[in-house]
Amino acid sequence: MKKMINEAVKLIKGKSVEKNKAYNSNVNQEKVKRNIEGAEERLADPNLTMCQRQEYQKALDGLKKYKKD
Repeated sequence: MKKMINEAVKLIKGKSVEKNKAYNSNVNQEKVKRNIEGAEERLADPNLTMCQRQEYQKALDGLKKYKKD
């Protein structure tokens, strides 16, 4: 039973990895670049609260993983 569950998990993970790779290859790099620039501009604003700053930083970190150099 445990072996069957492990095999099912491997199968599911394999599909999700393939799906993520397909998504990453189809992401519009121009949009990613614009969104990164926008997040960086907002982070430069000195009037942001700590929560806003954390949210923009989290968004920026997420966007950077989709950017292709």
